[in-house]
Amino acid sequence: MADNTLAWRMYRAALTDLLLNTTGSDITKFQGLQIPALQPPEVDWAGPNGQYNSFLFADLISAWSPVYQNSLGKRVTDGYHTFILDVAPPVVLDQDAAKQAQQLAPQVTAAWNALSSARQQIVPQWVAFDKAQQALPPEDQMSFDDWLAQDLGPQISMLETQYEGVRGQWTAAANKAAGGYQSLGNAVNDYNNPGFQVEVPFSAPGSTKVGKTLLRTWNFDPLPNDFLNAARAGHGAAFSLNVSNQTGTEDVTSWGVQGGADLDLGFISIGTEGGFHRTSVDATSQTFGVAFSAKSFTGIQITAGQWFHQNVVIQFKNGPFVPNAPTFFGSDGLLNLASTTAYVAYQPTIIVTLDSQAYSEVQSNWSVGATLGIGPFSFGGSGGGSSDKVKFHDDNQSIEAVSNLDSLQLIALVCTILPG
Repeated sequence: MADNTLAWRMYRAALTDLLLNTTGSDITKFQGLQIPALQPPEVDWAGPNGQYNSFLFADLISAWSPVYQNSLGKRVTDGYHTFILDVAPPVVLDQDAAKQAQQLAPQVTAAWNALSSARQQIVPQWVAFDKAQQALPPEDQMSFDDWLAQDLGPQISMLETQYEGVRGQWTAAANKAAGGYQSLGNAVNDYNNPGFQVEVPFSAPGSTKVGKTLLRTWNFDPLPNDFLNAARAGHGAAFSLNVSNQTGTEDVTSWGVQGGADLDLGFISIGTEGGFHRTSVDATSQTFGVAFSAKSFTGIQITAGQWFHQNVVIQFKNGPFVPNAPTFFGSDGLLNLASTTAYVAYQPTIIVTLDSQAYSEVQSNWSVGATLGIGPFSFGGSGGGSSDKVKFHDDNQSIEAVSNLDSLQLIALVCTILPG
């Protein structure tokens, strides 16, 4: 039986070598490298909802794994807030005030979590509501502002008042305690500084009604829309990567042996309405080979706005913390990873040569498939309305896939393993 992890490990090793050579980065930068082997690689960061999608991508914490998975629900903004409230600095000027701040910390965290959870419901609930009201005459449809005022608005306003009240008590106690609480107080103030937050627009698919949701700022360099426009114009660095049965599997990541099981996935997948069918490939076969290329690719640097104090995270990485504080770092930590570089490609082309069994299986399943995945890249079938091209060459058992999709595909994500 073929080792499903082998082709993925070969791709990861070849990609790491390429990135090291093109960026000149230290090898330790790629200890948090993740491959999007499970989720569709298309990232919509340049469309009408581009700012919202990119901010959400930056905020969500991926699983502790060699495979990118953002479905855990953990967010940098929430984990960081809990961290700066749960620190109990050992050096203070007023012990009684410090004790009061520590007693208030869980209340502040609970109030923030309730507020954050309510705010996170704005986008999905408005999108569902707006979709449902599309059948109504335009004059009978509700605007986003009116809907928010009647639906989530009152609840969010109440939760904001509760949060600000208990946060104000904590701030007063922290200021009086002084000492180590000075840097924590500054961090909490900047976290809540309106200047480091922005109202981000979004809309439901096919709708002209624009909603807004308040998010903390994230910085992207280059801006996704700027890179996409340059790629459309034929500018930017081309991407070329080859994998064969001779490619090594050196691993510089920090996920450990246990994480390798997450790569136990067929290297080729066929997507249908019923899900994905994965095909194992024999990466030791003399005929095995994959030639990846793309018209343009880049690494988009992601950094948190001024609401995030990295120095505070490093200063208090070992605590001490208030009683019953969660684990923040390591594989199960609440604040263990932060996305720092998203490597994206524009309109990739892939030629993969397979063993006879894998080739026959993919060719058979493709007749009913809507998408073809080769490694971390995805291609649409003409049956699904896509203009992508997929060709099977029986003479050498190779598959050629060409993407004409006018968007970016995520090919790798580098995370900083916190505390950094």
